[in-house]
Amino acid sequence: MPPRALLLRAAQRSQSAPRRSSNPHCSLRTLNRDNQPTRAHQHTPHQGNPPTLRETHPSSQHHKNPKERANINIASLNMNGATAPSEHMNCIDKWAMVNQTIYNERIAILALQETHLDQKLLDRVNSCFGKNLEIVNSALPNNPRASAGVAFIINRALISPKEYSVTELVPGRAIMLKIKWLEQCETSIINIYVPHNRDEQLNFWANVITNRCTQRLPLPDFVLGDFNITEDAIDRTPAHQDDQEAVETLRGVRCEWNLLDTWRHMNPATRSFTYHANANDAPIQSRLDRIYTSQHITQHVFDWQIKPSAVPTDHWLIRVKFAPQDAPFIGSGRWTWPLYLLEKEDLMTKVEERGKQLELDLESLRRENTDRAIANPQTLWKTCKSDIANLAKKEIKNTYHKLGSRIKAIEKDLKILLDSPDLDTNEETCMNAAFLTNELEHLEKIKAKNQRNKLKVILANQGEHLGGKWSALSKEKKPRNPILRLRIPESNPPQYERCTKRMVNLACNHHENQQNDGTHHNPEERSRIMEETLHAIPESQKLPNPKFSPLNWEAQENMICQALDASKDGTAVGLDGCPNELWKKLKTRHKAACKVNKKGFDITKVLTILIQDIQKHGVDKHSNFAEGWMCPLFKKKDPTDIRNYCPITVLNTDYKLLTKVLAIQLIDHADTLIHEDQAGFIPRRSIFNHIRLAKAIISYAEIVEEDGAIIALDQEKAYD
Repeated sequence: MPPRALLLRAAQRSQSAPRRSSNPHCSLRTLNRDNQPTRAHQHTPHQGNPPTLRETHPSSQHHKNPKERANINIASLNMNGATAPSEHMNCIDKWAMVNQTIYNERIAILALQETHLDQKLLDRVNSCFGKNLEIVNSALPNNPRASAGVAFIINRALISPKEYSVTELVPGRAIMLKIKWLEQCETSIINIYVPHNRDEQLNFWANVITNRCTQRLPLPDFVLGDFNITEDAIDRTPAHQDDQEAVETLRGVRCEWNLLDTWRHMNPATRSFTYHANANDAPIQSRLDRIYTSQHITQHVFDWQIKPSAVPTDHWLIRVKFAPQDAPFIGSGRWTWPLYLLEKEDLMTKVEERGKQLELDLESLRRENTDRAIANPQTLWKTCKSDIANLAKKEIKNTYHKLGSRIKAIEKDLKILLDSPDLDTNEETCMNAAFLTNELEHLEKIKAKNQRNKLKVILANQGEHLGGKWSALSKEKKPRNPILRLRIPESNPPQYERCTKRMVNLACNHHENQQNDGTHHNPEERSRIMEETLHAIPESQKLPNPKFSPLNWEAQENMICQALDASKDGTAVGLDGCPNELWKKLKTRHKAACKVNKKGFDITKVLTILIQDIQKHGVDKHSNFAEGWMCPLFKKKDPTDIRNYCPITVLNTDYKLLTKVLAIQLIDHADTLIHEDQAGFIPRRSIFNHIRLAKAIISYAEIVEEDGAIIALDQEKAYD
C-alpha cells in the first residue's frame, strides 16, 4: 500500500479511537473557502453547526489571566547528539548543560531530540542527574548512538506528578507522555523527531497515527519537537516553500488532531528561527522546531520564547508556559535580599549612609520629644528597611542588566533585521542577522560559564561540609504543591471550595477560631482567671523579688550583640526580605570603621533603641513589625481538610531578634520558673531525657509484667 493511502487509512481508523473532540470536515488536505491550503496558525472552517465553547477562539471568551494561575514551563530542544566534540564536551558535560538550562529556565517538562543515547549512556546520565530529573528515552533499535533518539525530562524539583506514563509510538522518533500534574488535569504530550528524508516522512506520520489508534491513546494536548519541515515560506530564510506533499501530510495530521501553531497565530508576520547553519558560506535559518497545541488549551498557554541555550547545538530552545484550567491562583511571592549583594562595597556604603540618617532622626525624636502619632522609632525603622530594600533592588537591576541589557538590545536589533522586507534579498541584512544570532548564542554561553565559575568558587570556599552548598546540591529537591481545594466546614454532604481567595478566607477563619477557642473575652473574668492561675504557681517557681528582677530591665546593647551573634545564617526571611546576614554585616563594618576612627552606622545601637521602644510602648500597629507570612504545611490524612495542615508563620528577622533578646533575659531564671517536665528549648535540659524516660517505663512494665499505656497528645495550637 502506498504511503499516502496508508496515511489516509490510518486517519480514518483514528475516528474510532478515544478522543476529546473531532472535526468531521477535516481531511489530510485542509482547504479554506478560497480552496487554498490553511496556514499553520489558521483554524479549520466550520460548516453547519456553530462551534462549541471548546472550539471557540480564546479571544472571544472572557477568561481570567492565566499568568495569575499556577503554571509550568514546557520546552523542546534538539540537542544535536550526546556529545559536543567542537566544545570538548563528553556526554556528562553536555548533559550538565542540559541540567543547567532546565534549572535556569525553570522548565518542568523538556522534550529532547537527537539524544543519541543507548542504555549504558542513559544509566550514566541517570546516575549523575537522576536525583531531581526523571529521564525517559526512546532510542533507535539499531545503532542508537549514531542518530535520532527522543526523550522526556520531568523536573521533580518543580512538579510531582501524581501519575504518568510514556508510550513509544515510533522507536527513537516519537513518544507520548501522559502526565497528571494537578488533581484533575491529565496532559498528553507527543515528542516528535521527523526524519530528514521527505519520502520517509509519509511513512513516519502513518506509523504515528496507526500506533496511536492501535494503543487507543487520547488526542495530544501538545505536539512538539523537530519537524524538519516548515509549513510556510515565512519560516525560512531565504524564504521558500517546502515539499508540498510533506507539508500537506503534516497539515492533515494537525487538522485530524485539532492542533494549532499557537505561536504563529499570535505572531502572524513575525520571523523567528530555531535552526541556524551555514551552507556555501551563506547563513540559512528556519523554524523547524515548533510547539503545536490543541485548540481547547490555547487560552491556557502564554509567554512564548524562542532563545539560545547553553547547550552546544545548532538549534534554539522553544518554551511556553502552561496554566491548566483547574490550577489555583498564586501570588507573586516575597522578595528576599540576595546575599551576594553584601559584598558590594558601593551598595553597602549607601545602606550605611541611610542608616546614619536614621540615627540622626532617632536622636531628633529624643531631643524634640516628638509625638508618637507623628513619628516613633518603630515607624522610622520600617521606612529605613523599605529604603535599603529599594537600594538592593536597584543594584540587582544594575548588576544583572549589564549583560541582560546587552542581550535585550541585541534581541531588539535582531527582531528589526528579521522583520526587514529585504531579509531574503539583501546579503548584508542577512549577514548582520546571522552575526547577531551568533552573538546571542555567545552571550548565553558566557552567562552559563559565569554561573559554573561562581559555583566552583563557592564549593572551593565552603568545602564539603554538612549544611553548605555541597549538601544543597546533593539534596533531593521537592516541589511546592499548591492546595487545590478545601472542604467547607460543617457541610454535609461534603462540599469543596476551589476559589483561591475564598480558600484563604476559609483557612484564616479556621485559625482565628482556633486561637479564640477557649479564651475569655470578658475583661473581668479574664483578670480573675489570670489572678487564680498566678496564685496557683508554687512559690519555688516564682521570683523572690519580681520588681527588682533583671526581667523588668530594658534590653541593653550587649544583649543585642549576643542575640545577633546567636542568629542562624541561611534562615527564611519575612516579608521585609532582610536576612540575619545583613545585620551581621553592618555590625562587622561598624567595628571596622571604629578601629580606624571613622563614623559608621551603629546597627546595634539602632536595634537597641527599637527594642527598648517596643518593650516600653508595645508594637506600633503602623510598623508592620509583627507581620508574618503564614505557610500551611500538610501533615497527614485528608489534604482537603484545613485541620490537617500545620500553619508555620515566617516572621521578619528583626522580630526574631526581639524574641532572642527576651530569651536572653529569661535564660538565668528559666530553669527555676519552668517546671522540670518541660525539657525542650530550656537551657541545661534535654528533650532526650524524656525519650530515655519513656524507654525506661516500657522496660519497667515488661520486667514487672504490668500493662501500661503511653498517651501522646497532639497540641493543635503548640506552634501557631
